[in-house]
Parts: sequence; structure tokens; C-alpha cells
Amino acid sequence: MKIIFLTPEFPPFSGGIGYYVFYLTHFLLEYGVEPIVLIRGKKDRFRKQNGVDIYEIGCPGVAPLNSFIVKWKMERIIKNFKADICHIHASTMPWIESRTPVIVTAHSCAVEATGRFHRPIKDSHSLYRNLLLPIYKTMERI
Repeated sequence: MKIIFLTPEFPPFSGGIGYYVFYLTHFLLEYGVEPIVLIRGKKDRFRKQNGVDIYEIGCPGVAPLNSFIVKWKMERIIKNFKADICHIHASTMPWIESRTPVIVTAHSCAVEATGRFHRPIKDSHSLYRNLLLPIYKTMERI
């Protein structure tokens, strides 16, 4: 069985979603599942790490504005790899058009759920993500 995961980071370096997908993929490997992890990157490239296939989807621009580029590339990857399931860990992704079942896990960026910003402000990237929090909350609600 092949399961494609779309996650903001892999391997994890700061957030809970990265750790969630990391442990889930390694657990599934033990049961003979073939996990394929997709992450956004600067250019299209492939690497294998501890038995997990990792594809960086090159997408210009800034998230979430470049989500439609990721959507188009992801639909091609799902079709080419004949995935059995696609598990998205980014509730701000546009709808994936595929015959493959798609599961979305919303790791909620809603302030009501977390009680604070999703990430501490450590650098310009985390500041940018926190400034976009109202947009992410609206997209997640939709």
C-alpha cells in the first residue's frame, strides 16, 4: 500500500506536524506500507531518508498564495505513483482532484484551539507565518 503525505516539514525541525508525520511514516514502514512524503521546497528534488521517499515540490512565491502550484504538482504525483491514499497535513490546501481517497488532518491554527500563536517568533519565517494566521484560520474554517 502506498500512502502520500503532504506536510509542511520533514524531517521535523520545529513543529508538531513534522513530528506527527515522522513517527506515523516510520510506524507504517514496520507494517509494509510505502510512505511517500511531499514537502514544499525551492526546487523539485527527491531524497530517501530511513526508508521514506521524500519529494520536495518546488513552488515559487509564498504560502498560502502558491498553494495552487502545489495542488497541480501533487495531483500529478498522486497519479504517477498510483497512491492508495493521500493524507494532507495542511488544512489550507486547495481541494485535490483525484480518484485517490484524500484525508485532511487539520492540526488547527485556530487561536481557540491552541490558546496562542502556533509558533514562537524566532526568525523572519515564523514572524511571517504568525502574521498570516488570520488568513490560515479563515482558510481552515472554509
